[in-house]
Amino acid sequence: MSSLAEFNFAVFVFGVLIAILNPVGVLPQFISFTEGLNHQELISTTKKAVLIAGSILVIIGFTGSIILKFFMITASSFKIAGGIILFKISLDMLYVRTMRSVTSQREFAEGVKKEDISVFPLAIPLIAGPGSITTVIMLEGKAHSAIEYFIIAAALITCISILYFVLLQAEKIYSILGHIGMNVMTRLMGLILAAIATQFIINSIVEIAELYFR
Repeated sequence: MSSLAEFNFAVFVFGVLIAILNPVGVLPQFISFTEGLNHQELISTTKKAVLIAGSILVIIGFTGSIILKFFMITASSFKIAGGIILFKISLDMLYVRTMRSVTSQREFAEGVKKEDISVFPLAIPLIAGPGSITTVIMLEGKAHSAIEYFIIAAALITCISILYFVLLQAEKIYSILGHIGMNVMTRLMGLILAAIATQFIINSIVEIAELYFR
């Protein structure tokens, strides 16, 4: 793989991950979940949530192909299914639908009331949700060399780190951008994600067509 191809792959992976993690878009939900925590509790809870979510995504990223083989699912089939899921999530982002739809109202209420909210609902499903898990598995399916696996891992760690620092400044960012600014950013990420999801589906259909009609 040439240096240019590696760079393009790195930019693509970073763009996909930052779009699905959507650091700015999750701020309203994060603020509502962490309301009432003091500064030290906020740092500790956020760090734990990010570490748990990041660990889950990294592990899944390196075992995605094993999971697919276990269930006898082809990479192309999973990419089409994953593309549909990501497209649905992108529509939610475009219409700025809240993340509370990921869980039931009862689960949401229980998650907020718990003393330790780092695992649920912060790590799962706010950060490591169906969309991010699906994305990581699909990216792993596109990697064909050790350096591409390294790029995915590095991009994931970078995006998770960015998310961590953004979450720690949630109140400040929200006060600067305001509700309208947050919606604009979320819609922009949603539009990018919709295009990425569509491309995943198109590429997978082409792969299947080439396999059966060549």
